[in-house]
Amino acid sequence: MPLLYISKDYGETWEGPIAHDLPLAETKIYAGTLSDGRDYLVGNIYPGRTRLALYLTKPGEREFSEGYMLADGISEKFGYGQMWHYPVADEADGKLYIIHTASIKNPLRGAVISVVPLK
Repeated sequence: MPLLYISKDYGETWEGPIAHDLPLAETKIYAGTLSDGRDYLVGNIYPGRTRLALYLTKPGEREFSEGYMLADGISEKFGYGQMWHYPVADEADGKLYIIHTASIKNPLRGAVISVVPLK
């Protein structure tokens, strides 16, 4: 089972390890805490970097209990996206804005913003 370490000060200090069974794979992970006390994690799930997901805890808890698929293979809307990776996120106006890279055709890449309502 993988171990997860959490930093709430941009890597200056770390909490953990926390064991988790999230199916993360070959990923660049971005994590943080929302204003309502929930922790979130954005990362790739199996296989490889073709799928990008968001996981959430309940306020004040450490177990991720909700998950949402942000990108899964080739996007019908964009017509590309064999890989989705390098996520970053920011909370504003009751939403979580997640910006991540989309591989279009090596070495061409683009960026996508996923807007997730937090209510």
